[in-house]
Amino acid sequence: MMKKILLSIVIILILASCSKPAINFEYELNEDTNEITITGYKSDTKISEFDNVKIPADIDGYPVVGIKDMAFLNLYIESVEIPDSVWVIGEKAFAYCVKLYKVTLSNNLSSISNGMFMGCALRSITIPESVTTIGNLAFSYCSELKNINIPESVISIGKSAFYGCYSLSDEVKEHILQINPEAFDDPEI
Repeated sequence: MMKKILLSIVIILILASCSKPAINFEYELNEDTNEITITGYKSDTKISEFDNVKIPADIDGYPVVGIKDMAFLNLYIESVEIPDSVWVIGEKAFAYCVKLYKVTLSNNLSSISNGMFMGCALRSITIPESVTTIGNLAFSYCSELKNINIPESVISIGKSAFYGCYSLSDEVKEHILQINPEAFDDPEI
């Protein structure tokens, strides 16, 4: 009997230690449009652990339509999934998330904002057909970025958008340079 009780306690402790920490999104509700913009993110995750973030399509019945400037700046997240309800993401929203290697973007974004993924560990990303603009420094210092699928809908790429992206293939670099010859320029010059 005592062995069963001890075994039950051990199992409960193991399960409790493996559970995912509570995730909290900070947000603003626009009362005129009844739409939500994510303004930040908090987690109980320890610095040695990393989160896989799935942004909700709605919170309390209100659609999540945006992510504010610097909302996830410098956080320890490995991946993020952005629902199609989101159509705008602010500048540097995910900048310096040094462990962020995987992103699924909303199919309704119109642009990749300035510095959006600056300094991340992205390896590959697909830009949705809805995007027409990639901002300045958008992917700068993403040294592990090997593949980026840029649709024909993209007609503008900002200065230094890909500075420090040393792992991109020559074919991808040529495509980017056709849109903007300054896409790989040093931002300090």
